[in-house]
Amino acid sequence: EVATRLGEVAGGSRVSPQDKVAVYGMVAAGVDEAAIAGGVGQLNINGGVTVTGDVVNNDTIKTTDADVIWNGDFVNNNAYISDPSFQDFQNDLTVNDPGYIQATHNKDLFSIRGDFINTTTNNTDWNTVKARLRFIKGGVGNDKIHDFYIVGADGGTTNPNAFGWHVVYITNQKEIHLYDGDGGGGGALYVDIIRGVESPGYTGGETLENIFNASTTPINIYYDSTFGLNGYLNNHDYVIPADPMVLGAVNGMLIAHTPLPPSVLLLGSGLLGLGLLGWRRKRS
Repeated sequence: EVATRLGEVAGGSRVSPQDKVAVYGMVAAGVDEAAIAGGVGQLNINGGVTVTGDVVNNDTIKTTDADVIWNGDFVNNNAYISDPSFQDFQNDLTVNDPGYIQATHNKDLFSIRGDFINTTTNNTDWNTVKARLRFIKGGVGNDKIHDFYIVGADGGTTNPNAFGWHVVYITNQKEIHLYDGDGGGGGALYVDIIRGVESPGYTGGETLENIFNASTTPINIYYDSTFGLNGYLNNHDYVIPADPMVLGAVNGMLIAHTPLPPSVLLLGSGLLGLGLLGWRRKRS
């Protein structure tokens, strides 16, 4: 195992450990690595970089104007920050508690060639609402089927959770199998745009052909019907079928919705405040 401490990986470089890269905090001479895992270290990456080998991040990895390829399994146990960058995960990307991803620009792209195993509950630090997520064939396993673990509660059409994405792409001839990532009994994925959904028709109510629910409770996907790139879905809802290979799996739904504008939300909160004020006056 190679411990990569506080430092930078410059563009054009290639990091090729024999086994694994482990990112820890900054270490003073003579300090045991195990004692500083989860410390204050940061690995900064910029430019074109290929990292060959498995990676475990226990501190902070930040990619800035980078095009980085992670050739092995990537496990994120703390902070992964993209500012903005392209990242290509050739195998599985796993995010464990209290890990999170921050990608706040529409130029941020996360390409997944394996599975996206997300089990974090850290909805405070997670921010991908402007980022793009793409499931793509190739990489280590040359996967056609991608497992996608969904975290965050289903708040219906008016109360999205914190784990949404701006765009989710499903490239040609790929399948997405949805799992309950946080054990919350179902859940929902909120996206502005979803590309590559395959259906036998697009008139509403059809059963999708490349998204499956592998959970025993419904997992729904909500897309914003106001975005033109969703036009092929015709503002309709569709059935996400139960995964036939998972005993007890149930259907979910792909649901069109129109988010409430901020002005309406502010008006609603103001009316609620006035209502509470009136109730208090009446009580007094």
